[in-house]
Amino acid sequence: MFDPATGGHPSPRTPGEKWLIGTFTTLGLALVFGTLMEDYEPVKLSVPFFFVSWVLLLALHEFGHALTARALGWKVQSVSIGSGRTLWSGRILGMPVRFRAVPLSGYVLPVPGHLRQPRLREFLIYAAGPGIELAAAAAILLALGPSTLFTRCEQVPVIAAQTFAAVAVLGAVINLVPLPVRMERGFATTDGLGMILCWGRSDWHYARQIDCSPGAE
Repeated sequence: MFDPATGGHPSPRTPGEKWLIGTFTTLGLALVFGTLMEDYEPVKLSVPFFFVSWVLLLALHEFGHALTARALGWKVQSVSIGSGRTLWSGRILGMPVRFRAVPLSGYVLPVPGHLRQPRLREFLIYAAGPGIELAAAAAILLALGPSTLFTRCEQVPVIAAQTFAAVAVLGAVINLVPLPVRMERGFATTDGLGMILCWGRSDWHYARQIDCSPGAE
């Protein structure tokens, strides 16, 4: 999902809020670790693999949007991986990128570089996020084969690959559901809704984005 209306959620403002979130995070991690260690089986590693896969796929998803925008001649004003407090900011591949504390969602802010086929180009930019996740899942399917991918296994690398593929498909499906998403500064759209709405936007809409972008005269 890419969202021009918000720069992410603010970090906790008081020491009490920070302490509360830190406490619940620590307890949650301890609970997960305890569950994994009790009657340990390799298949239980799918739990931490799920969270690791989600973070990796979040970055892959947002860079899918950003790199597609660049390839189509649009400018990328911002890439945000996660929400909350900024942990790191800099430039990757010439694009301004922020990694934030809560890696649950992210956004890319692209701006048209011209008015040639803007609706088609915006559709492709929206589609690139879930598209790259589905491509990653398909690559794992081709590498492992259906018999391995869909069969319970005790081999840790295979479990990691199975989990990654499952999370990739889950993330793509969630993002393709056409729904508005309430954010701190208004509403954003899932990629699925954006892929629908972009066809109804006027050339004036895209021209205004160009005029309001940094560096525009």
